Amino acid sequence: MISRDVAGGFLMMVVGFAFSYFGWAYDVGTLSQMGPGFMPVVLGGVLALLGLLILVNGIGVSAIAGDALAWPDWRGLVAVIVGMVVFVLLASRGGLIVSTFAVVFISALGDRGNRLREVLLLAAGVTVFGVAVFYYGLQIRLPLLPGFLQR
Repeated sequence: MISRDVAGGFLMMVVGFAFSYFGWAYDVGTLSQMGPGFMPVVLGGVLALLGLLILVNGIGVSAIAGDALAWPDWRGLVAVIVGMVVFVLLASRGGLIVSTFAVVFISALGDRGNRLREVLLLAAGVTVFGVAVFYYGLQIRLPLLPGFLQR
């Protein structure tokens, strides 16, 4: 059986190599004059290297412990994907506050250990932080609430 570390390391390597491969389609540039492809290539390489380290470590650990890959819990993955789709659908019509609260609330429901009170507090806290950073700090052009006048 394949251990979690081996599977995760391999997946990280594949994603890292893909980012690096597609990053070369853009001008990479040099360290002093970075092009648009520089960051995808470098970060993809770092991700692939970390994946290799995890994979090698996983091979050694799985030989000793016999840690088998378990069937994944799809609830978390589905909740995060649904949360992102809801954010995209709500962002322009519902505003930053509604869409941020919705994405955090839905995504947090993916963890079976979360209680409703914890999820509500987490969503409210991230929404306040997100509004402070993205609306006021970075001044993105997204209304706070539906019908709220834009700056």
